[in-house]
Amino acid sequence: MRRWLSVSPVIAVAAAAALGVSFAGAQTAPPPAKPAGQCFAMRDWRGWKASPDSKALYIRTGVNEVYRLDLDFACPELQGPDPRLITRGRGDSDFVCSPLDLDLSVRIAPGFSSPCQVKSISLLTPDQVAALPPKLKP
Repeated sequence: MRRWLSVSPVIAVAAAAALGVSFAGAQTAPPPAKPAGQCFAMRDWRGWKASPDSKALYIRTGVNEVYRLDLDFACPELQGPDPRLITRGRGDSDFVCSPLDLDLSVRIAPGFSSPCQVKSISLLTPDQVAALPPKLKP
């Protein structure tokens, strides 16, 4: 019985390492779940429309969800002839749950952009989406 206790430390470490590798290979991380509350994944963003005063954006995520992003100040570049919205998530998550999670700007020329600071994010109800004028539905 004492014989197995006298196993070389090198062999014990090698065996433990082999077991660790086999466990690591067997464990796959599940895809991140959508956080509770009014969050959306950047990868689900499907389209956007700016309000006439350029102080809000309506964005579609997935098939049925529309969010209103209220801006701190007007971004008149959103009303240009061919506005290009530049979106970047902040942090290490793909989810946007608060204004701090999103960095927005509008491309105004090659290599130049104008920032649009998000003040608040709200998920619209189906009734609110239905009440939007066609020009504002993303």
